[in-house]
Amino acid sequence: MARARPVTSLDLDQDAGAVRRAWRFERVGWVMIALAIAGGLAGAFGDGPLSSATVVSADGRVGVNFERVVRYKAPSTLEVRLAPDGTGDTTVLVSLDTAYLRAVEVMRVTPEPVRVRAWFDRVEYQLLRPDPTHSVMISFAIQAGAPGRHRVRLETTSGSMEFDQLVLP
Repeated sequence: MARARPVTSLDLDQDAGAVRRAWRFERVGWVMIALAIAGGLAGAFGDGPLSSATVVSADGRVGVNFERVVRYKAPSTLEVRLAPDGTGDTTVLVSLDTAYLRAVEVMRVTPEPVRVRAWFDRVEYQLLRPDPTHSVMISFAIQAGAPGRHRVRLETTSGSMEFDQLVLP
């Protein structure tokens, strides 16, 4: 019977360039996965520190806290802070444009509006200011209904502002 001779080397045809490209592709893949995980933890895709934002008008009389990134059908909140207007008026008007309101559903407004009026390009909420010498906070509980980037135009008796909100599917 013939004995098999021991293998001392592997006779493999390797393309060193192809192996380097495969390793490079794998490393890029691992970096992309790590960035996606870090972005998710930081809130780039919803709930997290990168997701929350505050926009303040140029004169500082109107401020809005909101989430830059929200998920489709997930609850979210727009918090509007209005500085005292100095006139002693107890009525506050806040309006949102209808283009944004077609993309989200307003579930609740706190404090409860006295009157809600629809205009051709916006919906106006009339609220009472308990104390005209203090700031008032108005909270809009919303639910995003249309994925995409939405421009929000907010107008108040104290001023107006615009900002963007991204709704992820």
